[in-house]
Amino acid sequence: MRILFVSAHYPPDLGACATRVRELCTSWAAEGHEVHVLCGLPNHPTGVIPPEYRGRLVKRELIDGVHVHRTWIYATPNSGTVRRSAAYGSFAASAVLLGQRGIPDPDVLVATSPQFLTALAGAAIARQRGVPLVSEIRDLWPASVWEVGAMPRNHPVIKVLEQVERWLYRESELVVVVSPSFQEAIARATGGRAVDVPVITNGVSLDRFDPDLDATAVKQRFGLPTDVPLAVYAGTHGLSHGLETVLEAAKLAPEVHFVLVGEGARKQALVELGRDLANVTFLPGQPAQAMPEIYAMTDIALVPLRDLPLFRTVIPSKMFEIWAMETPLVLGVAGQAEDIVRASGAGLVVPPEDAAAMAAAVRELAADPDRRREMGRSGRDFVASNYDRKVLARRYLDLLQGVARDARGRARGALSRVRSAVGV
Repeated sequence: MRILFVSAHYPPDLGACATRVRELCTSWAAEGHEVHVLCGLPNHPTGVIPPEYRGRLVKRELIDGVHVHRTWIYATPNSGTVRRSAAYGSFAASAVLLGQRGIPDPDVLVATSPQFLTALAGAAIARQRGVPLVSEIRDLWPASVWEVGAMPRNHPVIKVLEQVERWLYRESELVVVVSPSFQEAIARATGGRAVDVPVITNGVSLDRFDPDLDATAVKQRFGLPTDVPLAVYAGTHGLSHGLETVLEAAKLAPEVHFVLVGEGARKQALVELGRDLANVTFLPGQPAQAMPEIYAMTDIALVPLRDLPLFRTVIPSKMFEIWAMETPLVLGVAGQAEDIVRASGAGLVVPPEDAAAMAAAVRELAADPDRRREMGRSGRDFVASNYDRKVLARRYLDLLQGVARDARGRARGALSRVRSAVGV
């Protein structure tokens, strides 16, 4: 089967979206399928295009068996609604008008969001090519725009996006979501049933994560203390994450060293807020292949989000990488993610944006290394049983093959009807 996956981001871009697309596509290619990815030139989240990609409108590569087609994008840091919208709009236009040239017709096209314009580009290409569209919804757009305060709920742009959202769902042969809690929202938007929206959660490729890495050597390489526990947040420093809570918690737990790894719209403001905290270190964003080392040096991982209703539906994908490294975590997220952590036995749950509760949980785990080790082992066992990326990729592939098979059946039926009509 030939698969085309449309995604604004693909490694060396950083972030959960790029990692998910790469791991799914490499798994499918390893099973013998012809996989093409149409993405932007790498620049996320800093807005800086690496030297080897500069001055190019398109660049085509074969990486781990996947045909990667990179097209021009307005490169900008991951900050500011207008600039980010311009970046995604430029990718959508470039993908349709420029990037898809030379890509053979697929049997099925997958378009992932966020961002919404990427899904629309996939829909346009699928319609041009006459191939079935699978829309992968990783965030509930446009709800996530107004929930984080980027636009008011009644803004005309939001109203238009809601209409486009419903059109996209109708245009899709299949809608796939990453969290069970997304099912009802999409069912309401389409007038359909939640059971018709399959769930392929995020997961982790366990063979990429070795819990026996030398934590002390990693700490020394980053210039971090080796004689105190490290509480680490690794990921986007954005509007959604409430990382001010982490800095407040650091003030309340001076015996623990807090490390924030990553880039994003709030990075500079956070650096200013933490400037006078001796037990806080900021590190730049790290590529996906460095995450095992980041979590190897981590004694307690932090997974916070802001206290918004929208985030009760999300499952932060970083949880699974953390547990793959046998690292316990403190979760500051309510809802779906909270249920998973409680079921795993591999972390503590605190209310979102509650610095005192986060500090207390961090101090509790920092004082009990035996409990941390026990939680870490439980986390690795939990993801191996429930969130193995290879198993999830196989389940996803079965869905895609079903969509392609149905599309071929309809095409054969249409051809048969034409032949009957003309007497052939």
